[in-house]
Amino acid sequence: AARALDEGDDASAAAVLAGSPMALASLPGGAAARGRTVIQVLLLTVHARLFAPVLWYVLLPGCIGPVLYLLVREVYAAWTRQDAPPPYAEAATRLLRWADWLPARATALAIAVVGNFEDAVYAWRQQSTHWTLQEEGVILASAAGALGMTLGDPRRVMPEYASEADTGGSAAADIRSALGLVWRIVVLGFAALLLLGVGKMVG
Repeated sequence: AARALDEGDDASAAAVLAGSPMALASLPGGAAARGRTVIQVLLLTVHARLFAPVLWYVLLPGCIGPVLYLLVREVYAAWTRQDAPPPYAEAATRLLRWADWLPARATALAIAVVGNFEDAVYAWRQQSTHWTLQEEGVILASAAGALGMTLGDPRRVMPEYASEADTGGSAAADIRSALGLVWRIVVLGFAALLLLGVGKMVG
């Protein structure tokens, strides 16, 4: 996706993003805006398919936690479509917010630890409410601070930078920075699981 965006191949970039939790009809214009879109999809996909299920696996016995979490995700995706009745959409949103409350904050904390901690926490506190689904906002705001960039609509999240939002550097470079952040979180998570396993063996 990073290479496709750098070459201006939006069709290929969109194909890479297909099937992610964040539905994309098309990529927004401008290299920086397209880069932000890819980074948002990357972070939310890794959280939904890896970080959150692993956390629920640790918290609940066996595979119950991950299975229930992924089931909630499927219900949310099915009940928040445009043709879904509003009561169903509201119920699915409440259910996902409950299931994702702790995992989202754990992911945001991990992002802060492996990134720029002070800026990540500041962005988390100041910007997370600008997203419709606050659990997504917690993750994306923390990542924005850790990476030193603006995610989401810059006119809503950081109005003072709106005029500069699409004049940044290479979209591919930003995406590679985000990938590096994700890999550092994976390493941190494996280290934590290893320490937890050793602790159980010793105990």
